[in-house]
Amino acid sequence: MEELISEFEDGLDNYSRINYFTLCMVTSLVENDKITFLQIYEQFDRIGVFNSNWENSMLEGVEKINRNIDHLTHSVYMMNNSISSKLNKLNDLTQSSFEGLRHSITKELQSINSSVKFNNLLTGIQTYEMYKVNRNTKSLRG
Repeated sequence: MEELISEFEDGLDNYSRINYFTLCMVTSLVENDKITFLQIYEQFDRIGVFNSNWENSMLEGVEKINRNIDHLTHSVYMMNNSISSKLNKLNDLTQSSFEGLRHSITKELQSINSSVKFNNLLTGIQTYEMYKVNRNTKSLRG
């Protein structure tokens, strides 16, 4: 409650100061003191005292657009984080699946390699046996 009272008192103080400087501005205009008039005018212009309803409406609209853009940016950021997190989980899942697949393929290839080596051994034995048969039958041919 004290904070609200303090804010209200600050608002009243600002209102009183605006009234005072308005009178100073009018007085400087009447006395043809253009420098003081322009200095007060510039300060008032900076705080938006001379803004029209249209300007205030436009500023409010621009502020709403800015808040919506901030909200949209935050939403995109959150969506990207969510997607990234889910892709990381998927990566972990597929990594373990690929490890299992790699192990299975390695096992199968070792089995094939073992079969190829056995087949090579049999081919070698058959070749030697054919050599012996050819050598023994050579004398019969001729």
